[in-house]
Amino acid sequence: MKTKSITTALLFAMSFISVFSQNQTKQNSETTSERKFSVSTTYLSLVNFGEEKTNTHHYEFHFGYKLTTKDRIGIKLATWKMFAPMGMPMQEQLKFDENNFYPGRLSEIGIGVTYQRLLWKGLFATVEVLPQLKTYIDKNDKKIGNGFKLYTSYHLGYHISFLKD
Repeated sequence: MKTKSITTALLFAMSFISVFSQNQTKQNSETTSERKFSVSTTYLSLVNFGEEKTNTHHYEFHFGYKLTTKDRIGIKLATWKMFAPMGMPMQEQLKFDENNFYPGRLSEIGIGVTYQRLLWKGLFATVEVLPQLKTYIDKNDKKIGNGFKLYTSYHLGYHISFLKD
């Protein structure tokens, strides 16, 4: 059942990309591509394999809209299941010690907003705000509690185009 829903979500995202991300306009007898809408995902959404004990079941989709040549807003949908706390010291993460694992799982799901500003050439800054509902799950996959988290992230990056239109 999970495989079917994951496949459906990926097919929807790919269809959305192909339908809305190609707004072709002609200028001076040249074809240029001006994309107003975009859809993307993280590599984590595509690599949910491996041992169930440490699989995060991470799925994340970004739907963006270009306001101006430098400004982009978007909606972020994300869900994941954590087996250990975020923000552990680096030496604890490298040990991958099962003593740090939760006695069960923590499931988080949310819909948030993003804002991206092109600063210079391909250099950009992004702010993401993602309110999330948390569900605490015990070792027997039974819900034992609820919670809320406001997840924020800030990114500084550089965009490189590999394939140009």
